[in-house]
Amino acid sequence: MNYLAWALFAEGRTDIRYLETLLPRVVLHLIQRAVGPEAMVPDFPVDVFGVDCRDLDTAAVKICTASEAFQLLFVHGDTGSPAQEQHLENRTCALCGRVESRCGILRDRCVVVAPRQETEAWCLVDKAAIRSAYGVGNGFDLSFIPDAANVIESIQDPKDVLRQIHNSLPGGRRRKNPPIPYANLGQIQDLSRLMLLPSFKSFELRLIAALRTLGYPGLE
Repeated sequence: MNYLAWALFAEGRTDIRYLETLLPRVVLHLIQRAVGPEAMVPDFPVDVFGVDCRDLDTAAVKICTASEAFQLLFVHGDTGSPAQEQHLENRTCALCGRVESRCGILRDRCVVVAPRQETEAWCLVDKAAIRSAYGVGNGFDLSFIPDAANVIESIQDPKDVLRQIHNSLPGGRRRKNPPIPYANLGQIQDLSRLMLLPSFKSFELRLIAALRTLGYPGLE
């Protein structure tokens, strides 16, 4: 049996809350359809980098110090505006290069997680999960969210859409619940809905390349 421990680099605390629950689900989903050894994937990362240290060289040192404890490194970065697209190349992808040169972490095992616009776009793709996470019924209006997954990624401010959802909750629920239940969404979303998003599909392909180096060569 493979033990596939993982670590995460992300600069936003809300991104971390969402990705911490989503990422191990995706890894297990891919392994279960693969020809290869059974695997145990921890529910939580062995470490989270980025929130308290955003300097890439310092982050690379910290990641390399912990590198014997994990097999997969996920590096998060949003891709919204053209400036952010450039940011992705100069920062998010550059971190993978730094840890590869510093401590030999295979480039394929440094998996970039890059939702288009913002992470919140991924949160919007499953309306049933949104209702469940907020504890509301099918009558709760989410008609302002596009049904077509590929259209969701064209929403200019998905974070604001999630705020609209929160603000439309009955007053009692709004007081009791956190503004956005990121962890719940990552835990209960239908992965088949996420796989309709182009940026998620790109992430999935990068993760497949990583898993091929870990004993799952038949993944497609």
